[in-house]
Parts: sequence; structure tokens; C-alpha cells
Amino acid sequence: ARYGRESTVRLLEIAAALGDDAAVEAAYERFVAAAPPGTALEPAVAYAIAKALWNEDPVRADAIFSRFHPDGIRGRQALYFRAAIALRQGDLEKSKDLFAALAALPADPANIERRLVADQALLALARIRFESGDPSGAAETYRRVPDSSLLRADAMFEQSRAELAAGHARVALDLVDLFLVAYPLHDLTPRVRLLRAKTLLAVARQFTAVDQLEDGRQHQRREGQEQHCRLGVGRRA
Repeated sequence: ARYGRESTVRLLEIAAALGDDAAVEAAYERFVAAAPPGTALEPAVAYAIAKALWNEDPVRADAIFSRFHPDGIRGRQALYFRAAIALRQGDLEKSKDLFAALAALPADPANIERRLVADQALLALARIRFESGDPSGAAETYRRVPDSSLLRADAMFEQSRAELAAGHARVALDLVDLFLVAYPLHDLTPRVRLLRAKTLLAVARQFTAVDQLEDGRQHQRREGQEQHCRLGVGRRA
């Protein structure tokens, strides 16, 4: 029986990876037929079914994913899918809350899979904030992705864009320069080089704006001094 369940789980996983919902349903029916009445779905089986359904039947998939405890088997992955489903359905607040809850779960450096899911949640949360018109909040979220993360390069590139959009051109420039040193051959490197050019222009504009502001202040001071002198002459007359 154990081997039968394991083969069913494997079939479900393969069908889910291929996006073959009919095969998922067939494997599920096979599992139900072979299991004694009242047998609960094993976590791996339930997860495979929900993962296969989340495109075609997101409501049912969310209901299945909601049964997983975050600290249980596939629990954090299930929470990630629930957030993704909410985002796809246009419920930004629910999606942000779920992604934030996932990112706030205790870190488990020894568990690479859990760590990766948490970092993916941070990226998703930052992207939502950026697209919602909050580049500063997005940049702050990107900063939470650890330097050791497998997604650090993506986070650095996207944080650079967010910093630039928030008006922090110098910070953005430092980030893109650091990226080019750390990841000279990364797939994102051509885009980072283009972003660097845009950032340099933004920095130049900021310096020009500062110079213009200083020129304006000096002009105001000169006018004030000249007016003071004219008033002094008038009083003496």
C-alpha cells in the first residue's frame, strides 16, 4: 500500500509539473479508490492536487492550501501559492498580508528550500509595493533579502530601480556598481548596465539642481546685501 501511495504521489507531481490536469484528476481518483474510506489526503498528495488546480480552479486550490500549517510539510510553499492566488484575483491587500506573513516566519538557514521561499516572498512583496507607487517601501523590502540569498542579484537590480524611482540616485548608482563587480556575467548584467546609464543621468541632474539652488541662494544673498546697502544710504541721507 505504501508503494502504491508513493507511486500515486509521484504521478501527481509529474502531472502537476506538466500542467496535465486530467492526469492529476486520474491519479487522484486512483488514490481515492485505493485508500480505505475516510483516509485523509497525505500532505504531498494534497499539495500536488492544489498546485495542479491553482490555474484552473484557484478557489478550490486556495481552500486546499489553507489547510497547510506554515511549519508543516510544504506549509510555506502553500502559503506562497495562496498569496499568488490572491494577487492573481486582484486582492492586493490579502496578497501583501500573506507575503508579509511568509517573510516574517522564523528563518531556517539550514533549510535551503524554506529560505528560498521566504526570499521569494520578499521579492513579491517588494514588487507589489513598487507597482503600487511606493518605491521607497519597495526598496526597504528589497534590503531585507540576505546577501547570501540565491535571489540576491535579482533583489539588487530591482532595489536599484526602486531607489532611482524614489529619488535616491546616489544609492542606486552604488548598487549597480556593486552588482557589476559581484555579478559581471549574470543574465541581468546588460539591463544593469543600461540602468547605470540612466542612474548617471539622474545623478548629474541632481548635481545640476543643487548647483542651481546654490546659485539661487547666492543671488538672493547678493540682492539682500544690495537692498541693505540702499536702505543704509537712504537712512544717512
